[in-house]
Amino acid sequence: MANIKMMDTVRPTGLSNIAGNELTVSDIALGNAINRWFALKTGRPELPNLRAWYERLCERPAYRKVIMGQREKLPIHTDARRSRPRA
Repeated sequence: MANIKMMDTVRPTGLSNIAGNELTVSDIALGNAINRWFALKTGRPELPNLRAWYERLCERPAYRKVIMGQREKLPIHTDARRSRPRA
């Protein structure tokens, strides 16, 4: 959680994306992780800068199709013990 909160405070305001105004591989990699984080059925702190970046990312058709389209296919659990593969 600390790393996610850090993204909200360290990320420069005024920039459209993580590393600047152009979409980069950082946005895609972090966007995948943040998409899963927003999909969790748990309470989250208000992180307005992160939410604004994520909403801009969600406006991109390819992101919606490829990353957000996987949401229904992913097993997402709030209990960490259940999310581990069984031996």
